[in-house]
Amino acid sequence: MSNTSTSIGTRLAIGFGGVFLLMILLTALAIARVSKIDHSLSRINDVNNVKQRYAINLRGSVHDRAIALRDVVLAADPNAARPHAALIAKRADDYAQSAAPLDAMFAARNDISDEEKAALAAIKESKSIARSAR
Repeated sequence: MSNTSTSIGTRLAIGFGGVFLLMILLTALAIARVSKIDHSLSRINDVNNVKQRYAINLRGSVHDRAIALRDVVLAADPNAARPHAALIAKRADDYAQSAAPLDAMFAARNDISDEEKAALAAIKESKSIARSAR
């Protein structure tokens, strides 16, 4: 062994130190990636799913009211039409209970896409047209 070469212990320490540093680097990278995934999942759960639930409620309310309206028109007499008319009023309330928080969410958040804003505007326009037709 020559005088300029490092000892086996030193070489082992450098090798294990390098492996240890790589492990620390990979751990930090993994933590950053998991944090990003957690943020994405939180957004999906806390924002996107909520918007989707409100939209489903709006669609269901409109669908149920359309069926009830058909049943009112087809009812044989006013007494037979009353339960369907009551259902229309109930579903209108259900619609309002989903529309108000959805509007608030869209107003409060700055990460709502232009496509989502356009879809909500189209829904409101359809509602306006339907209301003016009654």
